[in-house]
Amino acid sequence: MEEVVKATKNFSADLVVGDGGFGFVYKAQFSDGRIVAVKKLDPDAFQGFREFQAEMETLSKLRHPNIVKILGYCVSGADRILIYEFIERGNLDRWLNDSSSCDGDGYDDGAGFRVPLSWKTRIKIVRGVANGLAFLHGLDKPIIHRDIKASNVLLDSEFEAHIADFGLARRMDASRSHVSTQFAGTMGYMPPEYKEGFTGATVRADVFSFGVLMLEVATGKRPICPRSSTAKKWAW
Repeated sequence: MEEVVKATKNFSADLVVGDGGFGFVYKAQFSDGRIVAVKKLDPDAFQGFREFQAEMETLSKLRHPNIVKILGYCVSGADRILIYEFIERGNLDRWLNDSSSCDGDGYDDGAGFRVPLSWKTRIKIVRGVANGLAFLHGLDKPIIHRDIKASNVLLDSEFEAHIADFGLARRMDASRSHVSTQFAGTMGYMPPEYKEGFTGATVRADVFSFGVLMLEVATGKRPICPRSSTAKKWAW
């Protein structure tokens, strides 16, 4: 834990590269020169410990070019830390959108220059996510991600996609149609049956979320935006 604290400069806000409902992600450099991503879970977050267990149990056993690699973990008191490979270009959401707009077509590098994603690159990204999902769903005990969305897809220096954030993931017996669990996911990416009260985790739900993601990649429009209609409406 001491080395993690040093590598993140005591979890400095200046090193934060991502955040979510369960904590923050920091860009860190260890004494041997390795640059990694350090995810510190909020001890007060809902299902925080269960998320930590799920992510550890799931990612530690997975090896696929389109799945983010976990390098280690540590627990100290209430602190729970996950250490991942650092993916250079950040998440896909940052390349498709900016924080002030519902539409987007690239990434502002901070100097006001917006770099567009070519169709070739967009297709490569979508194929990468599809390959990663096919791997997860094709395991002897399929893994349901449950939160496929642009901010959970990381892009490396070659714009290869890596599926990340397995905190909500569940393994499923291949003989079953779903896993009974609590309602989870991100509005706009979840299938309509969730709105009707269904809470089971299914492979089909991941596929629906992937379909929404494909529309977002193709159009540059967010699935949910205060100033726009839902994905179902703008898709038509």
